[in-house]
Amino acid sequence: MKPKVKRFLTSVNASNCYLCWCPQTRHGAIVDPSEFTDEMRSVIDEEGISLKAIYLTHSHYDHNAAVGELKSEFGLPIAAAAGEYPGEARASDGEILSLGNLELHVAAIPGHTGDSIAFLAEGAAFVGDALFAAAVGGTTDRRHFEQETSGVREKLFDLPPGTILYPGHGPATTVAIESAYNPFFF
Repeated sequence: MKPKVKRFLTSVNASNCYLCWCPQTRHGAIVDPSEFTDEMRSVIDEEGISLKAIYLTHSHYDHNAAVGELKSEFGLPIAAAAGEYPGEARASDGEILSLGNLELHVAAIPGHTGDSIAFLAEGAAFVGDALFAAAVGGTTDRRHFEQETSGVREKLFDLPPGTILYPGHGPATTVAIESAYNPFFF
């Protein structure tokens, strides 16, 4: 089953935050919350979403600055690769997370950070800063760049071509577009 997704452009480094939810059960998660806005709250109310989790693609502040606020208000568990928050569930490579009737597969794609992960669902992938439209996330050296691009090739480019890639910054794109035209893979 494909998730419903709503993108929010935040004021923290122009990062993307996403609401992802099961269209049947209305169980949802917030992906990379750098802030929690009235607009987000309105969509949650209008769509009847029952928030169940926070998913973090990596530990940079422009993807997690609102975690404390969300935990305080909603008591949400966190799924992330890094253990920065009390009560946080470690999301490990290959693990399957359930969100209502949705399954999201965790894929480790280190390079941008050592704890970079993606959440893969049918027809959608939340990729954080591992991959952008026509770019990849910044790395500190050539070894990390190779690690990141290898992870993208192996774990994202093997997804169906029409899979929508939801990055941490910039517009959404697809596996077909990035695997054919992203200049970092030629």
